[in-house]
Amino acid sequence: MELTVRILPELELSDPFMIAASHWTANERCFRALAPYSPSAVTLKTTSTLHGGDGTGILHERDRRKLEDSFGHNFALYTNGPKTQELIDLPTTINLIQCARRWLSNTKIGLSVLSGENYVELADALPVDKCNYVELNLKYQFRSLTIKELNEALNNLNRDIKSFFAAFSGIPTLVKLPREFTAIIPVTDLTRVFYLIAGASAGVIVANSKRVIVPPSRTSGNDIRELSSGVLVGEHLFLDTYNTIRTLKRQCENMGFELAVIASGGIMDIGATIDVMAAGAAAVQLCTVLDVRKPPYLSVLRAEFGPGVHF
Repeated sequence: MELTVRILPELELSDPFMIAASHWTANERCFRALAPYSPSAVTLKTTSTLHGGDGTGILHERDRRKLEDSFGHNFALYTNGPKTQELIDLPTTINLIQCARRWLSNTKIGLSVLSGENYVELADALPVDKCNYVELNLKYQFRSLTIKELNEALNNLNRDIKSFFAAFSGIPTLVKLPREFTAIIPVTDLTRVFYLIAGASAGVIVANSKRVIVPPSRTSGNDIRELSSGVLVGEHLFLDTYNTIRTLKRQCENMGFELAVIASGGIMDIGATIDVMAAGAAAVQLCTVLDVRKPPYLSVLRAEFGPGVHF
């Protein structure tokens, strides 16, 4: 069965199912769990020399819970943890690259770098030659942006992306947009950001988890309170992901250029995969679905994608 997808000129995957930078790509235990199912690509947990930890963390520091509607049905997942858990430092990244290569010999290995880092120093320190691609993760940008600050923020973003591309030239590059960014995609001024990315033969990942404040009535467990510092993950995000990709692809086409897009957020089954790829995504990133349905579901997705699905 031929499931090969080409995301960028020098980045071809054996199938469209990538594993996102997450707790699923943070240690050897996860790589062992994924190994029997040979994921097409795995993006290591995001690296930050400024905020990253050693990948171990303390379990009780992470707040992870289900959100429930008025009927008691789970409609979303909430998670929150300190930056030292959400991000990893340079030595841990180097060890992870070696570990991933050991367990995932047929998998494309990607780096994830937090925006605002010293990209030149990271590119020099990391064994980039052992990786297949690198993403710039804009995770914390645009979370508290005001309209008045938008133009300056976009100028800074352009400079940051150019610096990232220059530091990691010679390896396929992706830019992971924060979900807060998706609300302003129709803004005309954003075209220059996407034009810059497309002109560098790079791609975008749309659009990560979502930072929200959750009221007490929708939380679960013994600790009922407002949740104000974490993010939503899971199927709740799918409609926004789908609509963002449609809007983004249409905007780029109207401006006369193509942009490679990878869907991320709420992709939980084959229907969602086909939907976002029909809307213009070249591949999908998975994370929460592995929590809910476990790594063997990768084999199910491949089988369901099957022959005869064309875009």
